[in-house]
Amino acid sequence: MTDYLSAQQVADRLNLSIRTIRSHIKSGKLKSVKVGRLRRVAEEDLEAFIGRRDQRNEIEMFILKQQNKLMREAAEALAEWQSKKKKSWIEEHQKNNPVLSMAR
Repeated sequence: MTDYLSAQQVADRLNLSIRTIRSHIKSGKLKSVKVGRLRRVAEEDLEAFIGRRDQRNEIEMFILKQQNKLMREAAEALAEWQSKKKKSWIEEHQKNNPVLSMAR
């Protein structure tokens, strides 16, 4: 026999507000059935919801790690480019300006 949980029981189990649970039910993210005037969530539907949520969290974490890696690589490439540009500018201007030149 399937166990059915109230929105409050689901909220307690997931450590979320009852308002959030009701929003998930209303949006269809969390399946529920109507028992009389009340909405109930089947244990299997809750487990499926948790599985989808965990999978989504894993995907989001992977994407975040990839974004961080790309940002780090871009920052390193920019810093290297700026360093080369600055060195090139100094070398070019040292030829034409004795004040910038180290050789006096």
